[in-house]
Amino acid sequence: MSSMKDYVNHFRKISWSVKLFLLIFLIIASLPIHSLTGSNIQSIIADGIYHYTNYNKPLMFITHVLITMLFILAYLTDDAILFGLLLFFNFHDTDRNKDKKDKGKWYI
Repeated sequence: MSSMKDYVNHFRKISWSVKLFLLIFLIIASLPIHSLTGSNIQSIIADGIYHYTNYNKPLMFITHVLITMLFILAYLTDDAILFGLLLFFNFHDTDRNKDKKDKGKWYI
């Protein structure tokens, strides 16, 4: 059991990097950049992350395993911020920020 505690303690030391990535993704995905500037940067980033991993089977498997492990570690460390950011990352809809003409179009 002590090895599990060591693993969780090690994760607590590096969890800031996972939170930082997910927080940057949250900011890019939820700001109304496309509506204000007409730039498709949100769609390009989100489609690049989501759409590519959904059609690349080995990468999809690795991504699902990684997210599942992060959910378990967020539960073990009682990290509500990481848990919430993972929920947003998992259930975000990339078509939300697109224009009507761009809905259903993928940028990768």
